[in-house]
Amino acid sequence: MFFPDEIIDNIVQSAYWADRMIRSELIQGLIAGENDYTSNLTSTFRRQINARAISGLRATSYVLKATAERSIGADACIILSNTKEFKVCVFESKFPRLKTHQNYWDSLQKDTGLSHFHEQLKKQSSFSKIFAIWVMFYSEFEFGKQPSFMPNHVSSCAWHEDALKVSVNRANHATPWTDSDLAMLLSAHGTQIDFVLKEVCECKKGKIFSGQNYLGVFDIFNVPKEVLVVEYVREG
Repeated sequence: MFFPDEIIDNIVQSAYWADRMIRSELIQGLIAGENDYTSNLTSTFRRQINARAISGLRATSYVLKATAERSIGADACIILSNTKEFKVCVFESKFPRLKTHQNYWDSLQKDTGLSHFHEQLKKQSSFSKIFAIWVMFYSEFEFGKQPSFMPNHVSSCAWHEDALKVSVNRANHATPWTDSDLAMLLSAHGTQIDFVLKEVCECKKGKIFSGQNYLGVFDIFNVPKEVLVVEYVREG
């Protein structure tokens, strides 16, 4: 285990309630869009962690170069550290607006003529053995009224490798992903942020880096500009 069980429980519960709180604000129309949701999600996760006042557990936010996001096609990053080692989590966010729009959330990339989402997944694939990478699909449906393939209270997540596998098997990459494609992905592989982080903390996902040189890893791999570092210093 990367952390003691009680620390893992606090981290995953904090992530769950952060996502649930921001989804509730999206439902109320208080969130402007995809980027606003992501920013509020990471900051609320930070506040959830720190408000628990668990000895040795803290969360800190960093903002890096704005150009870094384009390098691996992702939106935010969560670092999990026990001060001797750390793991890097990266996620791409999507807001499909299934309640009001149809086949809205993907498009064709101008330089390739292929699905933008497919190209993002391909770009991320070279990092997938190093970072824990997933996609988050935000939902504006009232709690319990979302499509059956989405969770009742939080966002839908899919691990990068599952999304890439579905994308590669699509018949035509020169067409955008559809809502039906999304339903197929999430019906087969859908999860949520607390389950995702639990797998990372249990060392089922993501490479372990030694030390505390988080920013050094950022320079090498150009992770996204919004970074949340969750650290636990074991007593004694």
